[in-house]
Amino acid sequence: MISAALGVAVLVVLLALFGLFLSAVTGPSTASTSATARVPSPASSRTPTPTPRVSSTSPTARATATASGTAPTTPTTTSAAPIPGPSGVGKADKDPSALPEPTSWSRASTWTKNNALYGRSVKVPTRCGVGLIDPATISSSALKAHLNRLAGCLTMVWRPQVRAAGFTMPYPPVTVYTGDSTSPCGRMNAHNAFYCSGSQQIYFGTRLHEILPERDYAYDLIMAHEFGHAVQARTGIFTSAFAYYYSETGAERTRMMRRLELQADCFAGAGMNALSRYTGLTASDREGFVEIARAIADDTLTGKVLEHGSAKARARWLDRGLGSAALKVCNTFTASNATVR
Repeated sequence: MISAALGVAVLVVLLALFGLFLSAVTGPSTASTSATARVPSPASSRTPTPTPRVSSTSPTARATATASGTAPTTPTTTSAAPIPGPSGVGKADKDPSALPEPTSWSRASTWTKNNALYGRSVKVPTRCGVGLIDPATISSSALKAHLNRLAGCLTMVWRPQVRAAGFTMPYPPVTVYTGDSTSPCGRMNAHNAFYCSGSQQIYFGTRLHEILPERDYAYDLIMAHEFGHAVQARTGIFTSAFAYYYSETGAERTRMMRRLELQADCFAGAGMNALSRYTGLTASDREGFVEIARAIADDTLTGKVLEHGSAKARARWLDRGLGSAALKVCNTFTASNATVR
């Protein structure tokens, strides 16, 4: 039987970022003062080094933010037709039901390796999209509106499949922060983005662009990855993977974390592929997504393969999601060790 203490620890664990450098997490968790579990950081005390910025396609023919950095109220495509926004998902849920937790190792195995979600396919295209923003100039309020809109679109993508798999999928709120974040999962600086299971919300730092390659829709890809963790959390994959994580040691523990992170990469690809038509993603944008995944991989940043995976693995799993609506391609938990390195 999986202990209740472990279940509480899992709920407050910090699932950090899309693979970037992490800042030291400080402060007690409001969800548990006695056993706050956190993901080990490969470079928690390092100051992020800005990645050389490489411009992708010119945004002049696309829906962009205004010169002041404020996103248009209604994003438009190149033909000036309004981009459809979220529909049928309600408002962001700040008080969702508790996450599903495995009560036995058998259940944990089923939820990770044979989850009913893997038998589903996301709808491509899903009729929702977002405009192009400039992360370096957009205001915090406009960024919050943009990311919450994207969260609504991603809820449209994922909710039907999560429900069909026997679970529920709330619309997770997005908090944009400029200094250090404050969440049940601790504190992070503004060079980060993360999903916190303690609040079931996504937190997004305004300075994240400083350590990313300059590619169109970079923030949207990272948002889709963090939303992927929300999907894992609502389908029992997240809590089950952490149950295994805390029962393992050494290489097996690290490998379990990579399976979780690489699956979120794959889910990110699936989500952005579903929104591709109405967002107006191009082949160049898709190539840019893979470039971002490689740029923020463990071995690219640290020279070692740690919790998030190598450049090769991150690109592989992201590309799998981008290339298929079938979620079975994202089952990292039955994949060979070599493919999740």
